[in-house]
Amino acid sequence: MILGRPRTINPDDCDLRTPMDCNIPKDPSTTVPMTLENTGNRDMPNSVSANLFLHQLSGMFHTMKALKADKPYPKDYSVVQGLHSQVNAILDGVPPTLRHENPDTSWDSQYPSLIQQREDILTKANLFFMALHRPHIVTHAESRRAALQAAIVTLESQHRSFAQMHPHHYKLFSLSFYTIDASILLSIVAGMYQPLKNEIMSNVDRVLRQAMDRLELMEAHSAMAKSGLGIVQRCYQKLKDCCEDASRRTTSGTTSAELPSFSPLELEDFRQGLNDQCFTIYSHQQQQKESQTDPYSHSGGMDLESMMGEVSESTTDFDESYWMGLINQIPAAPVSSTNFDGVWDSLLFD
Repeated sequence: MILGRPRTINPDDCDLRTPMDCNIPKDPSTTVPMTLENTGNRDMPNSVSANLFLHQLSGMFHTMKALKADKPYPKDYSVVQGLHSQVNAILDGVPPTLRHENPDTSWDSQYPSLIQQREDILTKANLFFMALHRPHIVTHAESRRAALQAAIVTLESQHRSFAQMHPHHYKLFSLSFYTIDASILLSIVAGMYQPLKNEIMSNVDRVLRQAMDRLELMEAHSAMAKSGLGIVQRCYQKLKDCCEDASRRTTSGTTSAELPSFSPLELEDFRQGLNDQCFTIYSHQQQQKESQTDPYSHSGGMDLESMMGEVSESTTDFDESYWMGLINQIPAAPVSSTNFDGVWDSLLFD
């Protein structure tokens, strides 16, 4: 879950019972197991609750794949709705100290990590919502709203998380990955289903600018942030171009009902341009690697720690081609889809 790949482990191999939602005793051999510690504080934070949530959420990724709910045009869309409801139920079940809405903050001064854990739980749940609804954006308005809301919530949560971080945290996987994923989705879908209200568009612009600012600060520390920043900037610029085109059409008397904000052809052209750019970047990186001296050729050799340090700094599985894969998963809106503003009416910004 931490590395964004919960399906790396086969669920059939996880046959152990999950632990109880309570702290592990200092000396288990002399402690009688109890569901809750008899401390008089039933809502006292413990070290297990957040990981139990992640364990449950990881299981939902497996269920989503098994039911093929992450594939477009499902035979029964209620399966998608059911999975969404199940994750909401898991969120409702987290202790008051970890929930995002109306949390119990009375322990925050004693356990400062709770603030970050709340954001982590919120972000990871919305990562699931984005993955679940991304393939159904075109065919179901409910998925459009859910995917957009998940992207917005993720970006705002990541912004709050980043404010708690220091430069030595900038290599953390989560700070880059979730920001890039949500930024790409929000930019592309906002381009296809452009909000007519200036206030909504201003909020979209705000969270995307904040995201790019964070990635710019992190790119010197994180290969992932560097690979994603260029893609996010291109997606953001395309969204701005769409807004300008819509403004010109309105000025010329052409209504939004006559032309879509981001036509299927424009989306395919944009994807092809990004693919060409990513191929150029990949080829350049390969040439650089081939021109580098083989570290094993040094007479003195290289110790394992140094080699691992080089690998972790210079490579990432989440390169430009990975982010292009996410863009390619977003289906193009049909030209007949013209009434887009209703998609945004129920969305909330902090």
